[in-house]
Amino acid sequence: EEETTAEAVLAMVQQELDELKEFNLDIGEGTVSIEETEDIDWINNWKQYFHQFTIDDVLVIPSWEEVQAQDQDKMIVQPEDEDKMIIHIDPGTAFGTGMHDTTQLCIRQLKKYITPETVLLDVGTGSGILSILSLMFGAKKAVGTDLDPCAVEAVKDNMEANHIDPSDFTMMIGNIITEKEVQDKVGYECYDIVAANILAEVLQVLTPVIVSQLKPGGIYITSGIIDDKEQVVRDAVKAAGWLGASEIIPMHYNTFDAISVDISDFERQIREIGKMPLIMQIKA
Repeated sequence: EEETTAEAVLAMVQQELDELKEFNLDIGEGTVSIEETEDIDWINNWKQYFHQFTIDDVLVIPSWEEVQAQDQDKMIVQPEDEDKMIIHIDPGTAFGTGMHDTTQLCIRQLKKYITPETVLLDVGTGSGILSILSLMFGAKKAVGTDLDPCAVEAVKDNMEANHIDPSDFTMMIGNIITEKEVQDKVGYECYDIVAANILAEVLQVLTPVIVSQLKPGGIYITSGIIDDKEQVVRDAVKAAGWLGASEIIPMHYNTFDAISVDISDFERQIREIGKMPLIMQIKA
């Protein structure tokens, strides 16, 4: 049985670092040190920084704030927010509070294209925020996949908090990119929208798979792409067969909103957007 003492782990890490040097890789000093940290509940400590916020006409409320709000001046829904759609979210240890720009870009585009007949595939569902909001926007059904087993409990809790019918949202753990069993379970050519708020490198290998999941004429909404990785995703889209028949609409985040740019205009313009996230929507 392998030792799991701090000294044993330190020695193992140091050995691996030393081996990297043999490949002439610049790893800096290549030293490892150990220090003790304060005994804090890291799983829950971050919650003190996460408070309710809005995404256009959607009010996102952390599930624990309702318990903490006891005084009138701590009302959960302020008067100016009374007409907003409310979603209660607790990501647990999964990804997805709704605060990140890429998540908000996806939410805005989902709201634009959701219909009562929409069947959504949410790849990398995390807390389930995209799927849950899609159902609240009126989608017919959502299917979520994730690699992290923690997502199952997070999705279950958030579905209950938002009164989502379990029959409307199917959650499964597995790698849709490499596992044929997951692909079969998800189904083929049965999704009106596929949303993937991940990273460009993942989208690069995910896109050829998603071609088979989308219905003809379906919409593929991706996010989590920094500007200098855009071409990587565009190339993956073309390589997957979405060539002449596809409409690729890049949408950049700025301090005001998501900006939709027609592809022909986009090709003619140079935009200095630094490392801002980008969402790419493909109409198959």
